[in-house]
Amino acid sequence: MNYTAMAKEFLDVSVSYKRMMFKPSALAHGEIGILVHLYKKKDHESFSSGELSNALRLSTGRTSSALKSLEKKGYIKRQGDPNDNRRVTVSITPEGRAYADNGYNEILKETEWLLQSLGEKDAEEYVRITKRILALIDLRPN
Repeated sequence: MNYTAMAKEFLDVSVSYKRMMFKPSALAHGEIGILVHLYKKKDHESFSSGELSNALRLSTGRTSSALKSLEKKGYIKRQGDPNDNRRVTVSITPEGRAYADNGYNEILKETEWLLQSLGEKDAEEYVRITKRILALIDLRPN
């Protein structure tokens, strides 16, 4: 099997799929990842910018830029950690949570349509393979 050719085909297809599924957004790539990460956590859970960089595999510069932009839009707040003056924590605001809610619900509807269009067997297989791919990515050495 020619895995290089298959990898190229996969990348071509996945880029087209992303364009179809993820409509233009007012947020840049790093901003979306940060907002989604904060959205999925408990309401009052906060993170340092370093923790966000590590969790999302973003450079510290990209994270800093994204946080600045998200804060300007009112979607996150940054504040000093009362226990450690060197640390700044980041948390999602109610406005950020509402923006993420709307985006999540829109993507959920699109994904539900896609899976329903595939049919039960192919949809289950697609989700199974996607989970396997993500697990393999997590195991891959850096």
